[in-house]
Amino acid sequence: MKSTDISTSNPVGLQVWARTILKKLHFLEYFNDLESHNKDIIWEDEQDGEAIELAFSKKKFEARKNWLRHFELGTYLDQKEKLIKYSDFVYKELILFSMADLQRSIPSITSGTYMPIIPMLVVNGSEGIGIGWSSNIPNYSLRDIVANVRHL
Repeated sequence: MKSTDISTSNPVGLQVWARTILKKLHFLEYFNDLESHNKDIIWEDEQDGEAIELAFSKKKFEARKNWLRHFELGTYLDQKEKLIKYSDFVYKELILFSMADLQRSIPSITSGTYMPIIPMLVVNGSEGIGIGWSSNIPNYSLRDIVANVRHL
């Protein structure tokens, strides 16, 4: 079988594939107009300092948990603005990253893609550290798990 895929022996073919992939992902449009995507973050008042401290201080983990608990869907920065306050960045953009990181970092009984017959997380055990939270799930005997699942 002849390979017509990307190969290092054919740099022209590699360039064509790379350009096609980037075009489909809209990278070319984005990087050709990169200046319009640049934002300046400005420090206006003490509220900006408090927002940065909330997001990054090791001592503020309880306040960070509260910050994440009060997250509202639909919170985002206005992408047309060229000047962004630090506090707006933390409360409207960094919180989106923090929520996504938390969802990736804390283990779950199911992966979201399949439903196992027995909860594999309890078979193998797991540890996770997210923004403000941590979890530790010990592993259990397979026989005990199956017996308990049958009782459900």
